Order: sequence, then structure tokens, then C-alpha cells
Amino acid sequence: MSGQADSATTAAEEKALVWKQDLRIIPLSAGIYLLCYLDRSNIGNAKILNKSTGHDLLSETGMTNYQFTIALMVFLIAYAVFEVPSNYFLKKMRPSRWIAFLMFSWGAITMGLGGTQSYASVTAVRFLLGVFEAGTFPFISVCCPVYSRLTCSR
Repeated sequence: MSGQADSATTAAEEKALVWKQDLRIIPLSAGIYLLCYLDRSNIGNAKILNKSTGHDLLSETGMTNYQFTIALMVFLIAYAVFEVPSNYFLKKMRPSRWIAFLMFSWGAITMGLGGTQSYASVTAVRFLLGVFEAGTFPFISVCCPVYSRLTCSR
């Protein structure tokens, strides 16, 4: 009888622990994905915001529409190229440390985008954003299903 009570208590404790982990992991992953989506869409807002006063991205940096398109494409190229190496590091390092490094770096680079003064600096910062943002979606798509599989199999 004692063995059944211990397993019932253990199952209840395990269920409470999984619920506590769900409350931390799922909202954090959703927040990270939302921030990445906002980051990708805000460059378009920066292009047209304050255009009537001459304080938009193109006027402040002296870029043409063609150069703006190149700055956008550099992000996508870096994102595509560095997605596989990011997955490699995700496997080699602890996922919690890798996502922390990516988020810290991504945040610092995003703040640096506000200080850009030329086409070259915007393009370089957009490339770095692609490098660090390349690991966020693979992290979410790899770690959340693995986490769910581990918790659901119990």
C-alpha cells in the first residue's frame, strides 16, 4: 500500500513540476519569437517613419531604395548561412546557455542599429542581426518539441 501512495505522490509532484516548467518555457519561447518578428518588421517602419520631416532611415543614412533593399537581403543571407552552424552549437552547448548568448547578442546588436549613420553600418549591423537571429527559430523548433516529448512520455 505504501508503494502505491509513494508513486501517486511522485506522479502528482512530477505533474506539478512539468506545469511549473511549462509556465516558464512556453511564454518565454513565444516572447522570443514575437521579438524576432517585430525586429524583422520594424526596419520597414524605420524607412517610412518621419519621412515628411526628413528624419527617416533613408535620409539619415543617405541610402537609396536599392541600398535599402540590399541591407534587407544581407539579413536573409546571414540568417540562411548561419542557421546550420547555430544548430551545431545548440547540440554542443547547453541550450539554456546558447539561447542566452543569442538573445544577449541579438539585443545588443539591435540597440546598435539605432546608432548607425551610413549605408555600410546599416548593412553590417543587419548582417550581424541575421547571424544571431538565425539560432532563435531552430532553438524554439528543436527544444520545445524535445521538451514536450520528454514530459509527455512520462
